[in-house]
Amino acid sequence: MSLGYNGLLADIYWTRAVQYFGNRHMARAQEYDMLDPLLDITVSLDPKLKPAYSSVLFFFRKNRHKAPAGPTWRSNWWGGVSRAAR
Repeated sequence: MSLGYNGLLADIYWTRAVQYFGNRHMARAQEYDMLDPLLDITVSLDPKLKPAYSSVLFFFRKNRHKAPAGPTWRSNWWGGVSRAAR
């Protein structure tokens, strides 16, 4: 479906996740329902996108919310960071 542009689409979804977080944070929202699906799509498209993994802690620590249990980004958490760092 991405016609070989997985990395580009992952960058777009990552940008959307950052914008979503920023908008919700500025609005002092209590819920971040779309953050987990955006991160999940991002790492599904590009498991080596290091910022998607390294910033997740910031997102949830900054808001003092419990990180959601997204299937893909959680299962790829350490593997994605270590592969991207190589």
